[in-house]
Amino acid sequence: HSAVNHFKGTFLHWDVNNEMLHGNYFGNRLGNWVNTWMFQHARALDANVKLFVNDYNVVAGNETDAYKQQILNLIASNAPVGGIGAQGHFGANVSPLPTEIRLDSLAELGLPIWITEYDSVNPDELVRADNLEMLYRIAFSKPAVEGVLMWGFWAGSHWLGSNAAIVNLNWTLNAAGRRY
Repeated sequence: HSAVNHFKGTFLHWDVNNEMLHGNYFGNRLGNWVNTWMFQHARALDANVKLFVNDYNVVAGNETDAYKQQILNLIASNAPVGGIGAQGHFGANVSPLPTEIRLDSLAELGLPIWITEYDSVNPDELVRADNLEMLYRIAFSKPAVEGVLMWGFWAGSHWLGSNAAIVNLNWTLNAAGRRY
């Protein structure tokens, strides 16, 4: 209540309850009814914001079907889900075919998709550059994908360390940053 009211009219998108597939904190304590209620309450507080689900291992991993079912369950319970966040924490490589298949599967729901938290970890910055380009090309070849959010960029503060960064410690672009 306080967060949505505080930022009302500021954000275009809102991640209502992050990572419900992997840690449904409120649902596990209060019952899954609360997940729908949170979407409905956020909608009542800000009618203009697009309400998203967001989780990991659905594009970079193989939990797409479970995520789709969760979204369908929310929609069936009258949760005003307006978009799909699919975290893109890739390992050493972005595998094009599984990534494309998973995005196509999510697109079947008819909601806009954002790749959120994109990163890839590889000590070879040229491979990181190839991974970044591969993900962007796949994502933006899909009509349902509206955007990609990076999850860190600078080697000095990237949560996965310098092997995931596109900007070096001295603020120069590495190969991945130049490709970006």
